[in-house]
Amino acid sequence: MSKANFTFKNPLLFSALFGAGACAGGPYQAPMGSVVSISSDVNLAPSQAYILRDAIGSLIIADALVYDESTSVPLNNVEVQIRSGSSGVYVLPEASIKFADYPSPPDGVETWDDIQAACDTDGDNYIDNDADDWCSWWWNMESDQYYQITGEYSSGDEMYAPNVMIGGTNGNGYLRFYIFVDQMPAEDEEGNTYLTDVSQVSDWYAVDVTVSIGVDDETFTIAVTAV
Repeated sequence: MSKANFTFKNPLLFSALFGAGACAGGPYQAPMGSVVSISSDVNLAPSQAYILRDAIGSLIIADALVYDESTSVPLNNVEVQIRSGSSGVYVLPEASIKFADYPSPPDGVETWDDIQAACDTDGDNYIDNDADDWCSWWWNMESDQYYQITGEYSSGDEMYAPNVMIGGTNGNGYLRFYIFVDQMPAEDEEGNTYLTDVSQVSDWYAVDVTVSIGVDDETFTIAVTAV
């Protein structure tokens, strides 16, 4: 499992629930004797990125492998359900994200205020339905790689941040998915959970992501820890 710090150059809106990867006619329930294997836990450094639901956070790339326990043979077209334990941690299918060329805003768009004026004309903090494609992209601050939400998984009507995804394994028994960490549970010394700045945080709380195939379940944890 790999993680990269991402900044939404502009807020992206999700309408993804069902993942890609299964063959036509499925996916199907896992047979008895099937097991699911997932990657290890993820630790994030404390950051302002995880305080607000502002579409700034980290994107985690994860895989689930389903196989027969007795023969170790991978099982394809098996239904897998991924559930996030927090409304601020979203589950997205692989098909929702693609590599993108360096986006080129039009002439005159140089500041954050310029971007908001061009992409969010009504000021509701959501990208307009008719906004240009360059309005919707991610930037990986570590690799300087740009990513983009594919059209069928974006919406300008309301922010849809799914914490459940149902998908199917591919021919090698794998299902790839993404976890976007927008906001992590936290509280200050007085127990308040509505925070606006990372300096207010006294305690962070971990979020479990459960991967289930019906006959077997595995969980990995996303936590914010000091480094």
